Amino acid sequence: MHKKVLSELAVYHGTIDMPHGFEIDRERLTQDIILQNVFKKKDFPFSRAWDMLNTYVLDYSQLRHKLRIKNIKTWGDFYHINQSSAPLKHENLMDLKNSPDFVFLYGVELIKNSTSIRLIFDDNKNKDRVRDIPLNNNEFLMFPASYTYYVSPNKSDGLNFIQTILYEKL
Repeated sequence: MHKKVLSELAVYHGTIDMPHGFEIDRERLTQDIILQNVFKKKDFPFSRAWDMLNTYVLDYSQLRHKLRIKNIKTWGDFYHINQSSAPLKHENLMDLKNSPDFVFLYGVELIKNSTSIRLIFDDNKNKDRVRDIPLNNNEFLMFPASYTYYVSPNKSDGLNFIQTILYEKL
């Protein structure tokens, strides 16, 4: 009996482990998220902190997983007490060519164990499978853009900040 993997829908997660002295300035990213949300029609501001995060993701995915990607869009969100996101899905079935391939979520400033990401996906004939993955400070989660997901309610007494980056495969 032989096995041939025809496709794989992987979820990548972990922490951003930058070298000492080159840590990502999460305070700067938090300020950028606030600035972008105050001026709703403004694109996410470019910053050194964001560039370091994006470069890490690009390099790490290529070196570790042989996955060549490029970013196509980014924004940040913050969640008040008990606030969650609506169900989100970034794949556009009417325009697959211009749809992202991956969603990357980064915990910029999160109260420990206060939120998780619920992934809803299909596994062949097993439809609407669910996986909850906790997200904390300096942790990330990257998954196929074909997954529906949402940020669970913020169970803390403060704000939670999450950076989103959409990537396409090269």
